[in-house]
Amino acid sequence: MGKLSPSMVDKAAHANLVAYCEAHGIALKREGKEFIVKANDSIYISAEQPWKWYRHSTGKGGKAVDFAMQYLGMDFRSAVFEMLGKLPEIEIAPTESVTYKPDTHTDQKRVIAYLCKKRKLDYQLVTNLIRDGKLRQDKNGNCVFVIKDTNGKMIGAELHGTGEKRFKGQATEQQGFGFQYSTGAKIKMVLYVESAIDLLSLYELHKHKLTAIGTLLVSMGGLKPAVITNYRSIYPDAKHYCAVDADEKGIAFALEMEMAHRKPEHNFKDWNEELCYLKDKSIGKNSA
Repeated sequence: MGKLSPSMVDKAAHANLVAYCEAHGIALKREGKEFIVKANDSIYISAEQPWKWYRHSTGKGGKAVDFAMQYLGMDFRSAVFEMLGKLPEIEIAPTESVTYKPDTHTDQKRVIAYLCKKRKLDYQLVTNLIRDGKLRQDKNGNCVFVIKDTNGKMIGAELHGTGEKRFKGQATEQQGFGFQYSTGAKIKMVLYVESAIDLLSLYELHKHKLTAIGTLLVSMGGLKPAVITNYRSIYPDAKHYCAVDADEKGIAFALEMEMAHRKPEHNFKDWNEELCYLKDKSIGKNSA
């Protein structure tokens, strides 16, 4: 290794991290304007400025040299020379601005039947969401849980299939938001779950307590640190808790985010499993 010049340091700092990860077997997945490191999904690399990265769980980030130092554990000099190495030529597809408009039906029977009969959600809760424009059925029969920003503008949707084979997906970018349900005007607590159906199940199970506190329930549509980071900035005075699945990934995510983990009782993996169990149990008692 020779002497470092300012131009060398600057060139290394602006190395293409997406190309570097591809060349060194660091798996990434594209999500809108960012790439996420699969082995650590709190680390995001910008698709538009691929020398920039950010770790949501710690609030740290920077440029390519910082990535080599903080994520790969190199000293400054080694990090600079590492990023000056030859990288493959790659093409990053530009971020498209897409507005999702669900092809909604006046007939919402398939969504209602699936959520109320299969997932055991309360009929009044489901129909209220439809009436308020927060839940719709698209042309494929999917549940469309509407995602809005702070101005009330629809920016995307969380999709759930209603067939025998479970399907979940996102339509357009979340931009740090998720499907949400509020129990009061003054938010004192924010709970993060992995899906809209788990969100509604959690609400049903503990609605009296959550309403008394003043709670915002947010579906991340998976395990997404960017959603937590966004809502923490919107509600800095509220208490924030993970209410994600009680499985290996969910437990690891709560630890990574350094958040208390609220879990279902009776050793169930998620809130909908617990809701279904308790409702089936109640029906069994009533019919006995």
